[in-house]
Amino acid sequence: WRRMLQKSFPRLEDLCFSVFGLGDSSYAEFNFMAKKLHNRLLGLGAECILTRGLGDDQDDGGMDKELSVWLSKLWPALCSVMPETKKAEVVMDPPDQLLPPLCVVEVLSKPEQNGQNGQSNSHFLPAAELIHRVELCSNTRITSAEHFQDVRHIVFKFLHAPPSYQAGDVVGIAPINTDDNVNSLLQRLNWKAEDYVQVKAVGGHTGDVPIYFNKPISIFDLCKYYLDIMGTPRRYWFELLSHFAEDEDEKERLQYFGSAEGYLDVYSYCNKEKRSYLETLGDFPGVQIPIDRFVEVVPCIRPRLFSISSSQAVDASQLTITVGIVEFKTPYKRER
Repeated sequence: WRRMLQKSFPRLEDLCFSVFGLGDSSYAEFNFMAKKLHNRLLGLGAECILTRGLGDDQDDGGMDKELSVWLSKLWPALCSVMPETKKAEVVMDPPDQLLPPLCVVEVLSKPEQNGQNGQSNSHFLPAAELIHRVELCSNTRITSAEHFQDVRHIVFKFLHAPPSYQAGDVVGIAPINTDDNVNSLLQRLNWKAEDYVQVKAVGGHTGDVPIYFNKPISIFDLCKYYLDIMGTPRRYWFELLSHFAEDEDEKERLQYFGSAEGYLDVYSYCNKEKRSYLETLGDFPGVQIPIDRFVEVVPCIRPRLFSISSSQAVDASQLTITVGIVEFKTPYKRER
């Protein structure tokens, strides 16, 4: 970006472009970078072939509302500037066509193959220097019982040599799914907790893949430690489920949810209600999604980041965070 701002940066008269920004209108500089990039490319002589799109996470339809409109115009815009000899090579995927999977899941016939002897302890951690094991010392409410919010003062003690941190640093706490939720998922999809699998990227890709790839792991551990089964799905989840729906009414509903026309209903059904992958599977009992497709679309659990509220000058062996518990009711009075 700094190079693009230099006067010596070459002209881009042969470049055709369009920009879509991912923004949040609650910030003062809404989609600031997308606007700057768009204007700079124009200033360098590039040709804009499609009106700039500005997604807003605060919109009733979320980011997908504007993105769906923008994407529907993207391919026609690209074809308008494509040489005639190349247009024949452009094949638009039919809306009912299922794309090839991005990963394959090999079911291991015997747990002994991976040296785990059938025990469900096959989870893996990132590099040791990134992980610090701690012991929970206390979890104390610091607001009065009459206060509207429950704010907690949580103290951890390092079990090994403590890392150094400064004011303003954050700590990432890796959550896991509850056993009840994992068992509900396995029962719903008829998967066996004790079965072992190995997930591999299609084509042998070994670059930026989740940590559990290319390692034997029990299905229970995969769903407990890695897959964010309680996260809120995006629109593509419903499009994918529609391919595995046996009930025609469910299939039609899922196809609608997965379409550009259904984004507002998906937002109301999913985002406003904070429905999870697990809950949506319960709402569509006729869907039996294969494990490779499930692993492909459900993201990894991400660490929750909290500001550190302690100082090593007081006690280097401890770390504290101050956390406000957020409780609310959805439009349909579901407690979250």
